[in-house]
Amino acid sequence: MLLRLTEYAPALLGALWTALVALAVRAGLNRVWLRAMLQRLVVEAEAAVLEVEQVYVEAIKAARADGVLTAQEKAEARSMALATLRANLGVKGLQRLARVLGIADVDRWLGTRVEAAVRTRTVPTPTAVAAAAAPRPPEPDTPRLGTRSSSR
Repeated sequence: MLLRLTEYAPALLGALWTALVALAVRAGLNRVWLRAMLQRLVVEAEAAVLEVEQVYVEAIKAARADGVLTAQEKAEARSMALATLRANLGVKGLQRLARVLGIADVDRWLGTRVEAAVRTRTVPTPTAVAAAAAPRPPEPDTPRLGTRSSSR
């Protein structure tokens, strides 16, 4: 019996190694796919929010003297952005996302992504605020290429 095990050991080890490599590659590909899907989701959420802002929110703000939306209009804008995001991802994309992430309530999860996209559009980062407030340094008096200086 020991003779047969040593006889088949290289083939068994090769098969085991191949199976382990295949599992590792598949896990890596699933991780890459998931990362790409989540990145696409962020982009799609931002696009949906931008679309609703350009079509719906700006029209309401322009029609009002104070330019402020009511709570009901904000809820309507969120609902429109969520519907746009769902349409952009499609039925299959939503089903895959729910299956891979193990999400029961996809609408609620997508709603958080829409809220995050709204937040990134409305709240300036501290770096952007500091950059806007900082004075610009004067441009140096350096001759440009192709021009002659007057000192020659």
